Amino acid sequence: MQKTSRSILLISALTTLILSGCGFHPRGETLIPRDLGTIYVGGSEYGEITHQIRNELQIADISIAKMPSAANYKIMLVSSNSNDRVLSLGDGARAAQYMLLEEATIEIRDAQDKVLMGPETLSERRILNYNSDTPQDSSQEQRLLRNEMKKNLARKIARQLRIVADQKTADKKSASTS
Repeated sequence: MQKTSRSILLISALTTLILSGCGFHPRGETLIPRDLGTIYVGGSEYGEITHQIRNELQIADISIAKMPSAANYKIMLVSSNSNDRVLSLGDGARAAQYMLLEEATIEIRDAQDKVLMGPETLSERRILNYNSDTPQDSSQEQRLLRNEMKKNLARKIARQLRIVADQKTADKKSASTS
């Protein structure tokens, strides 16, 4: 019995070590270094994607600047777009599936307002199966899907910030060793 417990503990420890070593992280977790300093998020003040980006940064314990001049990095939301199109038709030539699309075009700038990335368009796509018998349910499902898509888009933008910051740090290190 005790040998089995040790085996299970050893297997669990090895599995955890292997998963953490390969870069696995729970879904939805965006690892942003806390040493980035203050970040400014510009764009539509009341836009859903801007709000989701700020949420992602707050979850990562990153301070958000109210003014661009107070920030080490600036995420500028150049544009955002929500779209859908009919993907397939069902009985009576009615829409059976829709392709939902959320896009955000961003730029990432440093404290001196130098463009470090962008403008770059990031997107999320989902397929919505539309049931004409229960349009209320389909409408609610579409709202939930769009909300999830905007959250995922904000995570992608946060990952872009991490990549840009890592690249800037690597550039500084290589410049100081040269």
